[in-house]
Amino acid sequence: MLASVPDTVPLIDLDAPPPPEPPVARFPRPRLRPVLVGGFLAAALLSLTASAPQRGELREVLAAGTDAAAAYKLSSDALFTATFGRNPSVEAGIHRYALSDGSQGAGTELWATTVPQLVQVLTLDDTGTLLLARSASDPRITLLDAATGTILWRVTGANTSVVTTAAGKVLLRTELTQTTAELRLADGRTGTTIWRRSIDALSDPHDFRAAGRIVVLGLDGHVTTLRFADGSVLGEGDLGVRRKPDTTDVIVDAAGERVYVTETGALTAYRLPGLVLEWQARKIPYGAVTTCGPMLCVAGNNEVSGLDPADGSVRWTAPGWSGVSPLADGTVVLNRPTPVINAGVGSGIDDHERRVVRPPEYAAIDARTGRVLRLLAEVDWTAQGLQLRADLRIAGKTWVQLLDSDGVPHTVGSLDTARSYGCQVALPYLACPTVTGPTTVWHLPLP
Repeated sequence: MLASVPDTVPLIDLDAPPPPEPPVARFPRPRLRPVLVGGFLAAALLSLTASAPQRGELREVLAAGTDAAAAYKLSSDALFTATFGRNPSVEAGIHRYALSDGSQGAGTELWATTVPQLVQVLTLDDTGTLLLARSASDPRITLLDAATGTILWRVTGANTSVVTTAAGKVLLRTELTQTTAELRLADGRTGTTIWRRSIDALSDPHDFRAAGRIVVLGLDGHVTTLRFADGSVLGEGDLGVRRKPDTTDVIVDAAGERVYVTETGALTAYRLPGLVLEWQARKIPYGAVTTCGPMLCVAGNNEVSGLDPADGSVRWTAPGWSGVSPLADGTVVLNRPTPVINAGVGSGIDDHERRVVRPPEYAAIDARTGRVLRLLAEVDWTAQGLQLRADLRIAGKTWVQLLDSDGVPHTVGSLDTARSYGCQVALPYLACPTVTGPTTVWHLPLP
């Protein structure tokens, strides 16, 4: 799997240069057609004469608190933050701030609650009514009413983690023994158990909320598909293969409506939930399978291939790339890790061997053909038509750009932060940690 890469992959698009100001290092790009240049000049002239510019500027809405937050979560109408208590291991403060210009005004703290645990992660469920506060390592979890800050219930048992939240429900996993684990769906408001089911401790539950189901992949090759709402079995079967822990001799992936089994030289697709054999393709690249737009993508050691999901035939191959990341907005991005180049003995100072490290590289592609649409460099982060780009000349500054439908970026403002890792977007807002400490929220000038 930007985790989620994080429900994200930190990318910045340099396919087109920003406006002349602010000064930013430029990236080589294809020659613009005259009509685009003319259109840009016309827009610039209009902006000088019109009573209001066609595209506004980034506007700061609030800076939350005086210190850096331990965690935060941005929604379309609020910012939630977690702050360290006097003893961070036993208490934390949770806060909600208004973003819209309502009766209390943007930036107003709507509520503050103290929870008896360290908080490093905040999660808002898809209904926007439940806020989950947890540590990165401590099993304790506190669930709060997102509107009022009221603590609804807590999870204090050991070896328990949240698999997912959906429709006001929370799916928990608890490791019971070395061989047995339990899945439990709880009501998000009360913690009341809706259903529970024992699974093999080495099983891997895959969350398919859009389809309303959970797919449990066992190391023994057994696959069980459960209905999310009530835990009933929708289908199950055996793949006839057995995976070994911490090895990749056999790779089993659940993606879309199928389970894919990758073995050396062959890829087999089974339809869920009944595990019906659909097709087997041979002489294909070996690697992890994921859906990327209308295609299947297979990421191997030094190439990424696009397969037709109907029969597994290879439609394109991109050599030199080692990973693929489908983003939430539909963009498919290829990446290659940071390369280390050995310049050899005698090439460095004092005859020491020199090792040169370059940044990782990224490219947005057309998933149907594998064609590179634009190279991405000096990339920090991208999502939902927004990209953040580090300035190569001015230390500690990042430029905010909005993308037109044709991928052309327009600079709308800047952030006083050297790197934009940790930023979140919930249109029309952008939130980022800052070098001065407070988490800051800006309003984006969307068209």
